[in-house]
Amino acid sequence: MSEKIKRNDENRCFYCRLEDAILLTEFARENGFNEIADGINYDDNYIGKKAMDMYGIWHPLIELSIGEEEVKNILRELGISSWNKKPESCLATRLAGRIDEEELKMIEMAEDMILKYVDFVRVRKFGGEARIEVMEDDIKKLYNVREEIEKELNKIGFNVVLIREYKKQK
Repeated sequence: MSEKIKRNDENRCFYCRLEDAILLTEFARENGFNEIADGINYDDNYIGKKAMDMYGIWHPLIELSIGEEEVKNILRELGISSWNKKPESCLATRLAGRIDEEELKMIEMAEDMILKYVDFVRVRKFGGEARIEVMEDDIKKLYNVREEIEKELNKIGFNVVLIREYKKQK
C-alpha cells in the first residue's frame, strides 16, 4: 500500500484505483487481453473512476446508464443469489485518520464476528472506540448479545463499543 493511500485523505480512492489500474493493465498485457472492464455502476461514479480512465478501463454499466437498482434487478432476473447483497465498501472508510494495517485487521475481525448476528455491519474505529453500525431492525438483535460482543471486541483491542443505526454515507 503506497504512502499516498495510507494518508487516507480525500484522494485515497484515486490513488488506490490508480494502483489497481496499473496492475490490471500489466496483467492484461502479459496475458493477451485487449480490454479491461469493471463493474462501476452509474450511481458509483466516483473519483476512483478517474484513475481507471487514465488506463483505459471500460465502464460498461456507466456507459449504459445502469445504476445500482437496475443492477440488482438484472441479477435477480438472472437468478443470481447475491442480487440483494449489501454493498461492501473499502475498510479504509472505517478509519478517521491515517491507514494502519493493524487497525484494518481489527475492523475486519470485528465485522466478521458481528456478522454471526446480522447480515450487514460497518465498524468504524475512532481511537479505541468501535462504532458498530447496523440496519435499524438489527439494533435490537445486537442489544440482546451486547455483552458477548463487547467481550469479543475487547479481546480484539477495542475498549469502548457503541451500537447505532447505519446511515449510507454519500
